[in-house]
Amino acid sequence: MTLDPLLAEIQAAALTLRPRESNLEAIRRIARAFQAIHNVASIVGFEDLATFTGYVDDLLGQMRDGIVPVTEPLPGLLVAAADQVRLLLSAAQGGPPVDVSLQAALLETAFQIAEPSLPMMKARELEEEASVQDAIVLPV
Repeated sequence: MTLDPLLAEIQAAALTLRPRESNLEAIRRIARAFQAIHNVASIVGFEDLATFTGYVDDLLGQMRDGIVPVTEPLPGLLVAAADQVRLLLSAAQGGPPVDVSLQAALLETAFQIAEPSLPMMKARELEEEASVQDAIVLPV
């Protein structure tokens, strides 16, 4: 199985990301590629790859929703995540095992990028919950 076209799309789009600019189309392209990889990995039973791409997709969803802004380390992180996908795919197909410390460092960096946005995410969740509760009409 080859994921080279999707990984090339991720890398090309990641390198166009710029802080304080409209990046929505590039983020959508990257997210679609990671979602496709995640779906294929889930279908064929490559659980480590599916789990990793799921975490990256969560970060991309927060970026797409404007919760996590594009900052300087994100393009490099996404390129490194694409490289990690290559390693995970190789391992799943019988290649050398993946260095889990590198993967943990990538995920830790992603979490650190998203962490300052967590209070904003919680506030949005509470707003959505409140608007759902306001929409519920109880019979009298």
